[in-house]
Amino acid sequence: MMTWDTPTSFKQLLQQRFERGDYIKAHFNEAFPLRLRLKKPTINELKLEFTASKEWAERWGRESVPLEYKTVRTAWWAQDLPVAVIFPTLRDLAAYAQRTYMLNAYRQALYCANANAQLRRLLPFLTTHPQYLLKMKNSAQDFPRMLAVCRYILEHPQHEIYLRALDLPQIDSKFVEQHATAIGRLLDILLPPERIDDHFSAGRNFAARYGFKSEPDKVTFRLLDDSLPQNLHFNTLGNVTLDVDVFAAQQIAGDFVIICENKKSYLALPPLPRTLAIFGKGFGFSHWHDFVPLQGKRIIYWGDLDSAGFAILHQLRCELSPTPVQSMLMDVPTLKACLDWAGPDPLCSNKRLPHLTDSEQEAYQAVVTGAFGQKKRRLEQERIPERLVRRALQQALHLEPA
Repeated sequence: MMTWDTPTSFKQLLQQRFERGDYIKAHFNEAFPLRLRLKKPTINELKLEFTASKEWAERWGRESVPLEYKTVRTAWWAQDLPVAVIFPTLRDLAAYAQRTYMLNAYRQALYCANANAQLRRLLPFLTTHPQYLLKMKNSAQDFPRMLAVCRYILEHPQHEIYLRALDLPQIDSKFVEQHATAIGRLLDILLPPERIDDHFSAGRNFAARYGFKSEPDKVTFRLLDDSLPQNLHFNTLGNVTLDVDVFAAQQIAGDFVIICENKKSYLALPPLPRTLAIFGKGFGFSHWHDFVPLQGKRIIYWGDLDSAGFAILHQLRCELSPTPVQSMLMDVPTLKACLDWAGPDPLCSNKRLPHLTDSEQEAYQAVVTGAFGQKKRRLEQERIPERLVRRALQQALHLEPA
């Protein structure tokens, strides 16, 4: 089967590589004039497919692009074949690949960034990562507006406003939310580290990451022991949800705090003496080390037995340090005992988590490496049998078996 480059297939390849930024990078690396080799007929193919190879060469000859030829000789004939395409400049390549509009938009974006002294710090990134701009559907209109957002944040270090109150021409909070990840990539370059809250990502919580006021976080909790007179105002309320700042100041008596990541498992926790249960916050434990309800208590964390669960445990320990955090049902024996209920984890990731204990590290490595099978990398809390949960709670709280 012939695999020769045709003008159509070659142009498609050029377009793909142009859109991922290869040729703009080549331009900045002074690689132009750029010589790109063609997949051409071999000697054997010439012998077997002489007419087809001649038509192939003639077809290339009709293209309006500089070609490099080589004469291929056999005992009976000689054939001039195109072996490479020569593009004198990036603009020539863009025109042939029908990507001039993308090149013009990219150059306009560079011009916009270069027009402001503060924004010039973006130029090294934009020239080494041209795909950042090339992937934008409408960079000619959107990028200047994104720069305007960056300038506002740079010039207003104490912007105590909600994102909704951002007052810029032709820019509203919806635009920022739709382009949050892309704007965040720029702000991470422009802003000093102290103005970026790494507890949050730009895509998920732009406002919190870059200092805008945001809707207060909530904490949901319930008392597993309603007999303590000090907690009288909570004892009869059952499940309670408070703004995080309000919760942080509450005086709640007790000895134990169980942070449970799964809502069904959280709601199913049985009555336990002197124990407060908190519905988990995922990765949202910022500033919890100052929370009054946690002070002086033993903290127990119960999350899913998967890569995310261990990452959350790691982050919680970092946030609450030096207060120790004990995990529950996050070990290899639990995983082995419940292997029939384990499933695949499409979001599995293997990160360095130094704040795990040895037994937790063993379980973490088992799920991220697929030690028990690629389809056994995640054990959700709600799948663990109730008898194992109750036994683990008794051990964690040093209770006598019922």
